[in-house]
Amino acid sequence: MIEPLHINISDENDIFILEFRLKKLLKDNLIFNDKVLLITRELATNILKYGGYGYIDISFIENNIKIIAFDYGEKNEKVLKLSNGLGLGLKVIKSNSSFFDIKKNKYNGFEITVMLSQSNNNNKNFNLIFGVATRPHYLEEHSGDLVYIKKLNHSYLVVIADALGHGEKAYFVANLIKEYLNDFKSDNLNKVYLDLNNKLHNTRGCVIFASIIHKNFLEYFNIGNISAYLLSDKGIKKLINKAGVLGKIDRKIPIKTLDTNFHKEKLIINSDGIKDTYLNYITTQNITDYQETAEKILKEFSIKIDDATCVILGGE
Repeated sequence: MIEPLHINISDENDIFILEFRLKKLLKDNLIFNDKVLLITRELATNILKYGGYGYIDISFIENNIKIIAFDYGEKNEKVLKLSNGLGLGLKVIKSNSSFFDIKKNKYNGFEITVMLSQSNNNNKNFNLIFGVATRPHYLEEHSGDLVYIKKLNHSYLVVIADALGHGEKAYFVANLIKEYLNDFKSDNLNKVYLDLNNKLHNTRGCVIFASIIHKNFLEYFNIGNISAYLLSDKGIKKLINKAGVLGKIDRKIPIKTLDTNFHKEKLIINSDGIKDTYLNYITTQNITDYQETAEKILKEFSIKIDDATCVILGGE
């Protein structure tokens, strides 16, 4: 029998305590469901943002995980500006749960109950497929653009970075990022942001799109002018980006989360060396070969006086 977990939530430090203890509990009991940590962290962040303080209860019932988030309905102005929550929203939490219930409690706050399976069978059969096309500035031998894709346990880490400028100095920054990512084994995007922002502090920095991609949702942050678009039968959705240069930022950034279906949708990411006018000619239906399409976009829509990169992602 797995002992239940109870964590009081009254400030940001409690979220880190919750994450640490929950990770250990899941690992010790060989429970592999990457949604548990994400959803629990977001529920705890919402307690601080909208309820002031409260608690998280996690219990294990047969093959299910039950999460209760309880708040006391007292908004805390000191934490309303929290920016490191995942931003899943209750709609996305609900869509990734086998059971979801929300109700008012006697303290004028809310009690949210979520049920999840202990196993993450959906992601076990998820394979990311992709095409990558990249080239340097036409006068340079090396590029300051970096594409990095790594398979994690049941998800994928995807990073597209564009070091400022071009040539050897930009190439040096790209290699620093690659060295860091080679050793990165977590699924915590906030750690990627904090570590790289510190590592690149004395360099020219970069703009960056970084994501953990699952079968049914993705987490991401996008700093600077890299463009990312989710293509579906309903049209094109541009993913949110924040102004700035990684390595020069003195604030926390939000990790965004987006509900996706990579069997039907495609994610296209390009550096500013690609003109976005290619979007006038592309749909999910005419992407039959990811690599061929990425190379075509690079050939027809790239700017020769800049490093240029196009990445297309989907799932099977």
